[in-house]
Amino acid sequence: MSVITRDLDGKLRIYKKGADAIIFARLAEGQSPDVTEQHLHEFAVEGLRTLCLAYADLDDDGFQDWHRRYRHANSELIDREEKVAAVVDEFERDLTLLGATAIEDKLQDGVPETLKKLEQASIKVWVLTGDKQETAINIGLSCGAIDEGMDVVIINEDNLEDTAAQLDRALGRWSAMRTDPAMERKLGLVIDGQTLHYALEEELQKRFMVVTNMARSVIACRVSPKQKTEIVELFRRLDKDKVTLAIGDGANDVGMIQAAHVGVGILQTALKNGLVHNIPKCGADSL
Repeated sequence: MSVITRDLDGKLRIYKKGADAIIFARLAEGQSPDVTEQHLHEFAVEGLRTLCLAYADLDDDGFQDWHRRYRHANSELIDREEKVAAVVDEFERDLTLLGATAIEDKLQDGVPETLKKLEQASIKVWVLTGDKQETAINIGLSCGAIDEGMDVVIINEDNLEDTAAQLDRALGRWSAMRTDPAMERKLGLVIDGQTLHYALEEELQKRFMVVTNMARSVIACRVSPKQKTEIVELFRRLDKDKVTLAIGDGANDVGMIQAAHVGVGILQTALKNGLVHNIPKCGADSL
């Protein structure tokens, strides 16, 4: 997410927040995020949710030209989202790193117990999050989506061939465990957004479906809003005898919520001046 500001002296500046992988890829040359990366790792291991912050000073003439093209892309009738994203992407470059934030996002009461009851009802739970892998695994352990007694496969790959090989390896390993009672254990899968990009390619979709159907629970980390939607759409298309339910409380979850058979948008409440106000966080009124 980015915001463009103009100060009292008329100086333009863009501020951007996002995942470290997104911010670091857009930093100006000569910057080293090594110290921040180490801090992020320490935060993630503790289960904290992290974001990076960066900025860039803007030229007024360049901004006016960009703004004109941005408005033009927003008025397109075909492939509007892709065209807007392309224009925005070229502008969010040569950033200066400000640092990172980390917050504790405690589980609500009763979450582990609820997930256990869902499992007893043969409802499979996926956790789709933009958090770092360490944070996602830590949260998965605390909520009971995965546990120390499970056989958990973690897949982090950066090309189609290696992703296919890892899926095949998981299939072989878990198939052997199912045929040998001595090896039988609950199965879990952790996959990151980069690997998911290849797993959702047409040639790997069915293989990916088989692996996830074998797993008791799946944690997908570093996923984009679009990937959340694509996962739901994939299951609706290839596993038509199943019913999908998507639950979310943020703008990043809207596409996923709308794509599912049943979509649930969470409204957060805030206490202000003794009154409770409903604060829509995910556009639930559009469901």
